[in-house]
Amino acid sequence: MSFSGQAAPWSTSKIGFQIPSGTLFAIVEIGWTTWAISNPVGITISNSAGSIASSPPTLLAGPGFKKLGIALTDPVPGAWSVSVSNSSLPFIGSIQNFDGAIETFAANYSGLSDTGSLPAADQAAIQKALRTGIISAGDSGFGVSLPCSRLDLARALMLGSGAQIPQFLPYTPTFLDVPNDFNQVFVESVVNSPLGNLIGASGPYFNPQAPADRLTAAIAAVRAAGLDQAGQATSTNPGIADWNSIPGPYRGYVAVAVMNNFMKLDSAGNFRAGDAITRAELAGTAAALEQAQR
Repeated sequence: MSFSGQAAPWSTSKIGFQIPSGTLFAIVEIGWTTWAISNPVGITISNSAGSIASSPPTLLAGPGFKKLGIALTDPVPGAWSVSVSNSSLPFIGSIQNFDGAIETFAANYSGLSDTGSLPAADQAAIQKALRTGIISAGDSGFGVSLPCSRLDLARALMLGSGAQIPQFLPYTPTFLDVPNDFNQVFVESVVNSPLGNLIGASGPYFNPQAPADRLTAAIAAVRAAGLDQAGQATSTNPGIADWNSIPGPYRGYVAVAVMNNFMKLDSAGNFRAGDAITRAELAGTAAALEQAQR
């Protein structure tokens, strides 16, 4: 999308635009020619959630032409606006003409044939998990009901938690059964995180390909969010039908996980602590963890 306009001294010109669903990132730029009287120009990008100020102008194509730009990473779809301001004073500055362009980069999810029946929020979580690399793509479709491995859980925890779990690789590997490849950093980071051993793995074996159960995922998510004390202190059942089947020391973690939307109950209100967490469920956990860090 391209646009043009003008901003008078001490005024702002506002242009609306749409961010389509599935956009990975967007770039908003304006350019203008400076004359004898230089008008200080700035841009602000905003939606209903708030505003993002511009960076300082960058000199392009030689003296006399300036350009401002803002990049939006994983922007919320919907209505946005760009405001172009001219902060020069009346009678001193002049009307500033400008040209602009908005470019969006989106992902194609046409191959996710098995996600169409899921609620919109679950589909959005899956799409975000794929485009950010939190969960790798399957051979055909997403595999919404397929079980996740302990390695899958470690990857989702580290990438979904952002700076809460920094990358870590020890000089000597912690486990004998974790290959020395790009996956090793996920396991080592969640086991040796500043928030503690998130998965509770001990001994020389991690069992990376073993299914990750929902109880382990709930405890790990609560710890990754920095809510370990709340997990230990909580004893009230938030409405979990199979509360008594959850091991006593970990009921608080499950309660906190459910209350913070890290984990969901099934249609009957059961948590199913011993069941493997599915790929669709893990995508939701990672999305909720990422949201908790904002």
